[in-house]
Amino acid sequence: MSVPDADQLILLADVLKVSVKDLLDTKIENPDNHQDIAAELTKANKQIAEYAENETLRREAGKIRGIMLWLTVIAIAIMGSVKNEIAAIVLSAILLVVVLIILYRNMSLLSVGFNSTGNTRSMKIVTVFDIVLVVVLEIFGILIRTDKIYLADNQ
Repeated sequence: MSVPDADQLILLADVLKVSVKDLLDTKIENPDNHQDIAAELTKANKQIAEYAENETLRREAGKIRGIMLWLTVIAIAIMGSVKNEIAAIVLSAILLVVVLIILYRNMSLLSVGFNSTGNTRSMKIVTVFDIVLVVVLEIFGILIRTDKIYLADNQ
C-alpha cells in the first residue's frame, strides 16, 4: 500500500468534495500548504511501513509456531506408534529438542507484539511453561513406553 503525493491528495479531496484534513484524518493547520500535507503524508507512509513490517513478522512467527506444533505432534505420534521403545524415545526426544531449539532461537520473533513489561513477563512465563510441559510429556512418554507406569489395565 502506498500514499499519494500532496498534489494527488489535493485533487482527490476536490473530487470527493472533502478537505485534505478529513482525508488524512489529521490536524493540518494550512490544508493548502504542500509542505504541511507532505509532512503528514510522510507520517502516514512511516505508519504504513511499520504496519507492513509487523504483519510480515507476525506471519513469519505464525509459520514458526506451526512448524513447532507439527514437530510436537510428530514426536507424540512416534512415541505411540514405533514398536521399538528405544527408537521411539530417542526419535521423539530429538524432535522435541529441535522444537526447544527453534523456540530458543526465535524468541524475539515469537514475542512480536509483546512490547510492554507485563506482556514480556507473560511471554517468558508461557515459554517456561511450554518448555516444562514438553519435558514432562517426554518423561511421561518414556515411563509409559518402558512400562514404569500404566494408563489402563490391558486384561
